[in-house]
Amino acid sequence: MPQLTSIEGAVTATFKSGLKIDRVWRQYAESFRKVDLRAGDKVRCSLDGQGFVVELEITERGTGAVPADTMTDKQKEFVRTLLDNRELTPQLFEQDFLRKYLGKSLDATRVNACWTC
Repeated sequence: MPQLTSIEGAVTATFKSGLKIDRVWRQYAESFRKVDLRAGDKVRCSLDGQGFVVELEITERGTGAVPADTMTDKQKEFVRTLLDNRELTPQLFEQDFLRKYLGKSLDATRVNACWTC
């Protein structure tokens, strides 16, 4: 029988093919039974010899929000810049960031109501 390795940590992201535990990617094994996970869950995993997740147990249910310390320094700086820039209108935000990097646009009528809150 193959030797299994056990790890514990917090789920920082979930995907169909795997998950990130403490920001480290772990792929599911083919035999893995899918579990309803969300960000912030604390889990205990068993990994096979190739590092694939074969068993997973939720030890503590999370809130679904990733803790702030999982943001990179560049992400934190971007959020600070965005929040500190009072001159940035929703239209400029859309033009400079959303379309450029995400290929998305805002519903400006909905955003304008809350942008000044």
